Amino acid sequence: MEYVNINVNGDVLTGVTPYTAEQIREYNEKGYWLNETYEDVLMKVVQKQPNKLFVVDQFARLTYGQFKEKVNRCAAFYKKIGIKKYDRIIVQLPNRHEFLIVLFALKKIGAIPVLAVPRQDTFEINQIIDLIGAIGWITSDRDGTHDLLPRISEVRSKNKQLSFVLMIGEQDRFPQGTHDVMAALEEVTDQEVATVKHEKPDPNDVALIILTGGTTGVPKAVPRTHNSILANIRYISHMHTDHDVSLLTTPVGHGMAHQGAIGCTLMKGGTLVICNSPRPEDILKAVHHEKVTRLTLVPTQLIGILEHPHLDQFDLSSLKYVRAGGASLHFDIFIKATEFFHSFGCTVGGSAYGSSEGPSAHHLTTPTGELVKSIGKPVVDGDHWIALGENEEVLQPNEIGELAVKGPGVFTGYYNSEKENEKVFTKAGYYKTGDVGKIDENGFIFITGRQKDIIQRGAEGIIPSEMEDLIAQHSAVDQVAVVAMPDPYMGERACAYVILHKQEKVNDIKLKDITDFLKEKGAGVLLWPERLEIIDEFPLTNVGKLDKKALRKNIHQKLIQEGVLEKD
Repeated sequence: MEYVNINVNGDVLTGVTPYTAEQIREYNEKGYWLNETYEDVLMKVVQKQPNKLFVVDQFARLTYGQFKEKVNRCAAFYKKIGIKKYDRIIVQLPNRHEFLIVLFALKKIGAIPVLAVPRQDTFEINQIIDLIGAIGWITSDRDGTHDLLPRISEVRSKNKQLSFVLMIGEQDRFPQGTHDVMAALEEVTDQEVATVKHEKPDPNDVALIILTGGTTGVPKAVPRTHNSILANIRYISHMHTDHDVSLLTTPVGHGMAHQGAIGCTLMKGGTLVICNSPRPEDILKAVHHEKVTRLTLVPTQLIGILEHPHLDQFDLSSLKYVRAGGASLHFDIFIKATEFFHSFGCTVGGSAYGSSEGPSAHHLTTPTGELVKSIGKPVVDGDHWIALGENEEVLQPNEIGELAVKGPGVFTGYYNSEKENEKVFTKAGYYKTGDVGKIDENGFIFITGRQKDIIQRGAEGIIPSEMEDLIAQHSAVDQVAVVAMPDPYMGERACAYVILHKQEKVNDIKLKDITDFLKEKGAGVLLWPERLEIIDEFPLTNVGKLDKKALRKNIHQKLIQEGVLEKD
């Protein structure tokens, strides 16, 4: 298959699987797509209410008009230094308002932001550069107290194709040959700004690339067009208003932020408060001081808030809606959250589902009874969900199989990954989510398990094979298998089962030896196991393959014996 993305102007970006002409026509005619770009949505709000407060963080408070002016100046700076349409630029920044400026400016000139989170270290960044052919990298000198300059130096030395390294942070710390993005905004002339003022891409162009795990352990790049991702946001934001103040608590480089707080605030012309810390106390302070009305959390944050020892000292009365997403929410926690937030008139959304690839589902009202276990119904009109049998036959209501979806809110293929796309798409074009579940007779979707070997740590999906490949390079390790172990706080954590070389002694190898080794390899913390189990041999299936199910059962039983988990 030839990979191209063709928009109405005839431009071509190789490596992207296109929507078919029939899909484009259908989605436009039925109103699922409005043929808008991010620039169009932003301009609508600017023209209507330029003085409305748009974004707040610890460094700035910007109105829509002020924000748009900075975006235009940033876009002019990009053009001045030679960034062009379809150039892939990695954006790896902490939670601060500058992220939105550099992101919207890239989109405006048709360059493609590739989202990364600060926890991805040199190993992952090198992989991303190779995968997507990045020619630029926007990053910061620090992530909190963590000095990122050694990372920047190592990545630059290994990737001479990086023509641009743009920096946010303390200017006197920036390495030679890098650009200070925010300082550069003051240097561009009004004439240079005028050249980009009316620029915008085509709605069928790629708006951004979100990174996710693949079946091989190598990161996969998910291209999302303006039309497709804005369709998701338009439906998700239907309950938002321009009076809402939404708090962003997840990393700005995470897909959940873009289809949630960022996108919905922009779509309705509300106010976005960016929290630079995921700690429950900092979230509570932000709600208290900024009078936040809408709050989306990962389950670990929700648990931390409910268990905060001084919860009653924060004024949360402004909250109108709270939802936990990014990972499954235990029934007991949902009930506890409902009781607490309902006590002052705040609605609690049930479990929701969303992925970087686009499929999303939610509840429009607080679910009751068996529906509490459901992820709700499809968010986007036109997204069609099915459950597949072993031979990819479509199953009947309430029959359990792999969930698959196709529609205007769903991507059409990973970037430059023909083999991966063959695995995850059916012949009819349905994306196989890797989740196992059922769809009842009323269209409610239930997830009962996972097809893919993945560890869901909070909102982050971790591919075990990538961790295994790194651990296997340790001199003491003969064989390794990484599995998910249940955790009452994070949902799941990574447990590494290791067989040592015969000459090694069990007591000589500790978890810290493994994590120190991974740190030296440049692997980010998401690729570090959180428990080490040393065994003599792996359990095998009837056909002689590694039995990870048996390993998961083994660690589950150990956690029960240790009192970490309650007995089933």
